[in-house]
Amino acid sequence: MLPDTDGFEICRKLKSEQGTAQIPIVMLTALSDEEHQRKGRECGAADYITKPFDPGVLMAAIKDNASGNGH
Repeated sequence: MLPDTDGFEICRKLKSEQGTAQIPIVMLTALSDEEHQRKGRECGAADYITKPFDPGVLMAAIKDNASGNGH
């Protein structure tokens, strides 16, 4: 949670802008319930990883999404 917004809104904004719409977004969050994971996918996140996280899982998500494979 951010002071004036949240990650879901930032993701939506980035996905709506021509200059950033094609950049894959990997959300890293403490919100692990299915509702928040669904919201992450709906706002355009390429992947949704919850804390605590395995650094290997995060690196794999970044590599997969950078190469266009996704999860």
